[in-house]
Amino acid sequence: MKRLILIAFALATIGVSAQTSVADQNLATFKKFIEMQNRPDWVDHTGFIFSPENFEIHKKVHADFREVFPDYHFEILMMAAKGDSVMAFGLVTGTHSKTWSLFPDIPATNKKVSWFETVMLIMKDGIAQGGVIVNDRMGIMYQLGYGCDAKAIE
Repeated sequence: MKRLILIAFALATIGVSAQTSVADQNLATFKKFIEMQNRPDWVDHTGFIFSPENFEIHKKVHADFREVFPDYHFEILMMAAKGDSVMAFGLVTGTHSKTWSLFPDIPATNKKVSWFETVMLIMKDGIAQGGVIVNDRMGIMYQLGYGCDAKAIE
């Protein structure tokens, strides 16, 4: 009986170690991805984390954001991973230096703004298969002078 318990414990430990290893590898890859995006001489070399089709989508979205906020910087406040899922929560800062094509277009204000952003990716073999980025666009707009005053709505 003791031998069965020992074997079961050993097998359970191996499973946990393998999962932790995948999560640790994904965290390291994800951290490298954030560091690459923060480079002041940014050119999108983050293809190492995305499949070719997802890389093209990321490249366009991030390039557009970098045009509007050329000093974009993501400060990691918290990172977590479990198996193939990776998440980073951070504080983004940037200076609004070019017209932002929203509805309506927001001309450059040269204001320094900050917002919280959460990035979640699903990884397989170290490559992002999908994910989502959530940021506070209304908060950014308010800092740029395009938000509404809640009291004006009452």
